Amino acid sequence: MPYDPVLIQENDASREKLRALFARLNDSDYAIPLDDGWTIGTTLAHIAVFDSRALEILGRWEREGVAPSPNDADMINAALLPFLRALPPAEISKLALKFADALDAKLAVLPDSVLDQFETTAQHPFNLSRAKHRNEHFEQIERALNSA
Repeated sequence: MPYDPVLIQENDASREKLRALFARLNDSDYAIPLDDGWTIGTTLAHIAVFDSRALEILGRWEREGVAPSPNDADMINAALLPFLRALPPAEISKLALKFADALDAKLAVLPDSVLDQFETTAQHPFNLSRAKHRNEHFEQIERALNSA
């Protein structure tokens, strides 16, 4: 089963939206609060972390075959939040774009055998539509920017 071309287009669009967002943010925007102690900056760093995680999982699957990769996103987020707060804005934008570019490129050429195994694995460790995850956070960020 090849990777869905619609997902490729959606991922490309969300990655370009990410790039455009970074182009318009200034350093003080990264500190604008969202919910539960999160800020625009920590949320953007969170996107980078989970794109990086997905990229690492895909690499392992290509080497070793698909296997469940349990994930408790709430616990990971809680543990990472202090580290994400410590990142400077320039590093957040660099990492988020680096991992979005790399992950979307890997997904676009992922072997069908890996995708077939992904579909039959009981626990999907991440959403193949990276756009869905990114766009959820873009909406939060846009609301915060509009009310700041």
